[in-house]
Amino acid sequence: GELYPLHPRAAEVYGRAAYPSLASVPGPVERAIVTIAAEAVAGAIDECVAKGVKVAHIYTSGYGELDAAGREAERDLLARAALGGVRLVGPNSIGTYAPANGISMIAGASREAGHVSVVSQSGGLTNDMIRRGGYQGIRFSKAISIGNAIDLDVADFLAYYAVDPDSHVLGAYVESIRDGRKLRAALEAALPEKPVVILKGGQTSSGLRAAASHTGALAADFAIWQGLFRQTGVSAVQTIEEMLDTLLGFQLLPPMLGSGVALIGPGGGASVTATDAADRQGLEVAPFAPSTVEALVGLGLPPGTSLVNPLDVPASVLRIEGGAVLGRVLDCAVNDPNVHALVVHLNLVAILALAPIEITGAFVQAMVSAVIALKARTDRPICLVLRSSGEAEQDDVVRAERARALAVGLPVFAGIEDALRVLGHLYRYGQLRR
Repeated sequence: GELYPLHPRAAEVYGRAAYPSLASVPGPVERAIVTIAAEAVAGAIDECVAKGVKVAHIYTSGYGELDAAGREAERDLLARAALGGVRLVGPNSIGTYAPANGISMIAGASREAGHVSVVSQSGGLTNDMIRRGGYQGIRFSKAISIGNAIDLDVADFLAYYAVDPDSHVLGAYVESIRDGRKLRAALEAALPEKPVVILKGGQTSSGLRAAASHTGALAADFAIWQGLFRQTGVSAVQTIEEMLDTLLGFQLLPPMLGSGVALIGPGGGASVTATDAADRQGLEVAPFAPSTVEALVGLGLPPGTSLVNPLDVPASVLRIEGGAVLGRVLDCAVNDPNVHALVVHLNLVAILALAPIEITGAFVQAMVSAVIALKARTDRPICLVLRSSGEAEQDDVVRAERARALAVGLPVFAGIEDALRVLGHLYRYGQLRR
């Protein structure tokens, strides 16, 4: 559609003819983006009513997140909008992201559209989802920041995503809701056909105080939310990092049909703590079947290699055959009847410490290639973990190998526990669908 900048004085804005008022715009206008000072917004909504605008997205802050006067101003906006049937998004928001339509509120966002759709009461977290999520490999269909959500709220957008053919994985950051039954209905419309990942802000008394000052959120006992999540099958997450990981997992990984997980990589203590993490997710690091152990023994790996699950393969052993030995190890594990998903942990801190990176970098490439090749031979979920020390040269390797993996739909995580949390969500969602 056409874009019409409004400005009281400027003749043009970014090369487009500007208009002094909404009434002076030729032809119909469906959507207004309101970015003016709070004291002028009410007049803008009156103009929207007169013009027949369908929806006004209000970016302006200074409302219910501040005080009682701000909440009264919100009620005034609602009353004015109702006179003409104008629906409101916001206030206190940052905009809409719809890459297929070329719409973005931040610079540098990916133009590649996907099937993940999110709604968020936080503008900052919306920005995080789009930029950081895009780097991790998430491809969005839609993302919208709704701020204080005085009219259209999280439930409205989840209900829309539930029937939107371009939205396959749904996500939400929510601080409060006005109509619990409407939210429950939206979740039940989506689940179990589409996974729903929710990060609830304000889970503690301190968090609720912060939410009240952020979007004017109403207090509600988090136990009520937990009950709703359990009853509907929502994948509830605790951090924005877990949310992005989980959205990526649902986007890229196939269904997990059982609880068995194989952990493979240079382990030691990492394998022990990862086994604990798997148990917390309701997953099982089950012993390999005798036939799998026999196949592993047949590989003739050097001493120091553990042939049980977790399958600890020292970094020095992983260098055998230039790193290609990992492929033969994976082939043994993936065919085990007790294994329903694999987590392949490549600890670059250990692997790249064995020799100059000019040499060890090639080993990492070979190992990642082995995991990529395995993905093509199995329908079980595979998670690749690339753990870096944070040093620049290791981070460079992670970026390059992440890009290669994502190109074939293989998700990459920063830690074993991150991957296991995602698999836990996939396993519980699979149980829900069955």
